Parts: sequence; C-alpha cells; structure tokens
Amino acid sequence: MGGQKHRIIKRCAYALLFILAFVVQNARGLPTTLMGGRLDMLPALVAAIALFEGPYTGGVLGFFAGMLLAIHSPMVEGLSALYLGLFGIGFGILGGGWLRRVCPAALMGGLSCIAFQGVVRYVFYSRMVYGLALTDVWQPLLGQLLLAVLPGIGAFYLVRGLHRRFSEE
Repeated sequence: MGGQKHRIIKRCAYALLFILAFVVQNARGLPTTLMGGRLDMLPALVAAIALFEGPYTGGVLGFFAGMLLAIHSPMVEGLSALYLGLFGIGFGILGGGWLRRVCPAALMGGLSCIAFQGVVRYVFYSRMVYGLALTDVWQPLLGQLLLAVLPGIGAFYLVRGLHRRFSEE
C-alpha cells in the first residue's frame, strides 16, 4: 500500500511541477524572451520525467503538458498535446534502453525536442505560409534553446529529487 501511495504522490507532484512551470513561462511581465525566442520549460520536464519514470509516465505527463499548452493557445487543434505525449513515450523508451539518468541526457532530450519543434515550425509554417528564409528564424530558435538550458538543468534536479524521495529503489 505504501508503494502505491508514494507513486500517486509522486505523480501529483510532477503534475504540480508542470503547472508551476507553465505558469512561470506564460506569466505576463516576466522577462521570458531572448533574441525573439520564448521560454519553454515543458520539454525539459517531459524529458527528465521520461528518463526517470519511463515511457508510460513520460507519455501521460507529456500529454498533460501539451494539454496545458493547447488550453492556453488560441489554436484549437491540440497538436502540442500529441507532440509532447509522443516525445515523452519516445524519450522514455530511448532513456530506458540507452541513456543514463544524468543531467546532460535529460538536457539533450529537452533541447532536441525544442529544436525539432522549431525546425518543423519553420518548414510547415514560416516557410510555407510566410515564405521566410532560414536566416529570419534561426535567431529566435537559438534564443529559445539558450533560454531552456538553465530551466532544463533545474528541471532535471527537481525530478531527480522527487524520484529519489518517493521511489523504493
């Protein structure tokens, strides 16, 4: 019974961590931009949780993080929920098989998620809709990647602390 209780508490703590990160990155008045790029802490959290908890928890909480973004977005499609959920599953599988539970691995996962999202956004939105050249969009993507480094490191250590506190390993 204690293991089930700790697992529920840990997952609720992860959900609260996502809500806190979402509020911080979307709060008005906070300086969360650099070179035109906006702060995005959620991929780093999804990567850290998927690394420690595996693909199922990473996918479910990634979907939850994407739903937070979809609710906040003026768009109605909800692709961010699908995208972050699939990323949580994929990185959980990758982390369970080939990666160690260290900060550079989680940071690499979060930054690669942001970079992939930026490339897809460029190809299917900036280039097709507005006809922008790559030189017009690389600076905001670089700013977004730089902004995600420190929160990514912090997310790793928070997730690792919660995992150690509530796991029976």
